[in-house]
Amino acid sequence: MKPIIHWLLFACVSMLPIFANGATKTLPSARILTEDFSHSCQSALAVIEQKLKAIKAYKGKKTTDTVLTPLNEVLIDIDLLWNHAVLFSYTHPDEATRKKAGECDQKLADIDTDIGLSTEIHQALAGIDLAGVNPSERRVIEKRLQTYQLGGIDQPKAKREQLKALNGDISKLGRTYLRNIRQGVQTVLLDNAKALKGLPQDYIDQHKPNAEGKIAITTNYPDFQPFMLYADNDQHREDLMVAFLNRGYPDNAKVMTELLDKRYQLARLLGFKNFADYITRDKMIGNADNAQDFIDQITKLATPLANRETAQLLARLQQMDPTATAVNRWQYRYLGEKIKKEKYQIDAKEVRQYFDYPKVRDGIFKLTEQLFSTQIKAVKAKVWHQDVEAFEMWQDGKLIARFYLDSHPRENKYNHAASFPVVTGIKDRYIAEAALVMNFPKSYLEHDQVALFLHEFGHLIHHLFSSQHQQISIAGLTTETDFFEAPSQMLEEWIWDYNTLKTFASNDKGEVIPKALVAKMNKARHFLAGVLTRRQMVYSAMSLGLHNQLPSKVNLDQAQQQYFKQYSAFPNIPKGHMTGSFEHLVGYSAIYYTYTWSKVIAADMFTRFKKEGLLNRKTAADYRRQVLRPGGAKPAKQLVKDFLGRDYSFESFTKTLE
Repeated sequence: MKPIIHWLLFACVSMLPIFANGATKTLPSARILTEDFSHSCQSALAVIEQKLKAIKAYKGKKTTDTVLTPLNEVLIDIDLLWNHAVLFSYTHPDEATRKKAGECDQKLADIDTDIGLSTEIHQALAGIDLAGVNPSERRVIEKRLQTYQLGGIDQPKAKREQLKALNGDISKLGRTYLRNIRQGVQTVLLDNAKALKGLPQDYIDQHKPNAEGKIAITTNYPDFQPFMLYADNDQHREDLMVAFLNRGYPDNAKVMTELLDKRYQLARLLGFKNFADYITRDKMIGNADNAQDFIDQITKLATPLANRETAQLLARLQQMDPTATAVNRWQYRYLGEKIKKEKYQIDAKEVRQYFDYPKVRDGIFKLTEQLFSTQIKAVKAKVWHQDVEAFEMWQDGKLIARFYLDSHPRENKYNHAASFPVVTGIKDRYIAEAALVMNFPKSYLEHDQVALFLHEFGHLIHHLFSSQHQQISIAGLTTETDFFEAPSQMLEEWIWDYNTLKTFASNDKGEVIPKALVAKMNKARHFLAGVLTRRQMVYSAMSLGLHNQLPSKVNLDQAQQQYFKQYSAFPNIPKGHMTGSFEHLVGYSAIYYTYTWSKVIAADMFTRFKKEGLLNRKTAADYRRQVLRPGGAKPAKQLVKDFLGRDYSFESFTKTLE
């Protein structure tokens, strides 16, 4: 199954020349295909099927040249087409193209399942004598054989057919779930401009009354996030949050129930107690019990701080409503901003004036250039929508990568933020390409949106920098799923550094963000760290818990209530059906814990930059070489040890919760 990273997906290049000649030595100029995608998909699929048929039919001596090389070729073909199909199904403005791309995605998922259950390919790989095989090829063979075992290759033919059907069903259900959310954008209509009291003026200017005098606020992030932070009207914040949680409801209630059942059936056929045990087997965490222990450990660690923060929030709420006895989810961000302004003299509306989108974009580019000695240039290229920006990355006079930014919301577009692979770079053959799909306003960003931008850009450069292998199975983001958030989370640290911010954060008057303001931001930085960590544990426990029991015993609404009661600092919202709008239940299934697991590692990796300098190019070069560039060539634990010179620890992360 193609991994979805935070979501990590992507587009494609001039596919027909590449698919027609697998021996092409240089990558043609990038060209996003938008015309007749269905024909392009069918042509490419025909070549893929032909190549797979030849691999399965081969009866000669099994060597890396006769087995691994042709398998690598077909996997490159699949990767190019699949990246393209996924990107278009999530972002293309034309409904017919989105549909065709989705159909292509499903066909590739079926092919991927077929490869994963092919006894011919498995036996061919197992028949290779590993003596004398180079480390990269050995790593690929060993990883693929492990995947075959985990995927049920030893099962009888009848069971393998069942597994194939289940994988197909799981893929279809996942796409349906995500499509329902994407198409389920909701709108709250406000009676008059007074309802926007508390919001920044630029937000108010962008939300004029319609012909009926109503003001429309959608559940898209550029509308939703500022409203939850600043809107004074408590009822309207509640209404918008309920609408946000119900984006895929009620259709996704049935879809998720079916998805849990299919995943459970798959795990049982493979000999596992449940899907949570199955999906964690090849992760750093090892098994579902370890994942649950980790969730409980972090919850215990965060609870004292979360309790203190909740008490502060409630005290502030009671200044406005003396009858209040609890803080609700639609209130804590708003109250938190009030406390930051009063206790830390931080006004988020003052901060946001320094983060105009174009300046943030260029600032992130400049940071990347400073750290990694690269140059980023805007270029004209064929793209899938007029808002999409195209760029090239150069180093030492050589083009090393291309990438795209699709940064602003539109109808029927993927409505979260993700890095999508376009091309996985192959050494001496193809340069890497990637696309960031985000939903930011074209004007000012909140500081946490700047963090999100840099986070997703971290995924993008991880993909671009880890594409120097000949074997695609270890190129790009092919490290363990519960590690690949760590590099991006670590990169977020730079948007708290004044020396970094002063290079791009300036207001409309050209005034650079004051050093004193950044100091106050840092002083208030970890306020609500306990509450937000508890929130992550709710999502982690829900993700794991829905998959570690009999599906027939799962009542989604009751489960949501249970996890919020046990792990959240705030009460559940019964009217908001989060299990129908929790996108990560598709891409991450039972392993949402990986966000916090990776954060522990990220905090520890950052200690070296903190000691040696945030813009220390030698440290950055070591990081690129030892953590990013290897991709999946080494276990993630070893990557961290190579960079730190020791195993990672909890110490740095723990300090943020004290």
